[in-house]
Amino acid sequence: MKLTWSDVKPYFEEQTIWVDKNEMHWYQYIWNLLDEANLTICNSLTEKLAVYNKIYAVVKIYTDFCEVAFGETADFSLYLDELNDDEVKQAVYNELIEDSDSIKTVFEILGIKLGREKTFYSLWITTCSDDLECHIRACCHYLIAIKTRAN
Repeated sequence: MKLTWSDVKPYFEEQTIWVDKNEMHWYQYIWNLLDEANLTICNSLTEKLAVYNKIYAVVKIYTDFCEVAFGETADFSLYLDELNDDEVKQAVYNELIEDSDSIKTVFEILGIKLGREKTFYSLWITTCSDDLECHIRACCHYLIAIKTRAN
């Protein structure tokens, strides 16, 4: 079974920071990259939890970026509603919090598909809404990063 964007979208919606929810575009884009890499397939509860860990990783990367860049944070009470047993919920939550491998995996996919500069730009641009000056600043940061890397 493959978890599609429509399957996981509600979990991402719970973790929005910005009023206009522009990060949802980023979440969907990154989810599609994970899907292309076959990281959204699950045939057992264990595999489903591993895919959910990817949700956690994507949200964690985005929220950490926003916290460092802007001091903005989100509540991290993710997607545990569908689990009925409180002990299982706690075990899953503990695993999610401790799962640095999922974060590394998502970063690896970002590095392969986007590279460092485009990853930064993709994160930054979601914070701009319709603010033209913000878009220009993001483009400048992107171009400076490319030039610096080229030298």
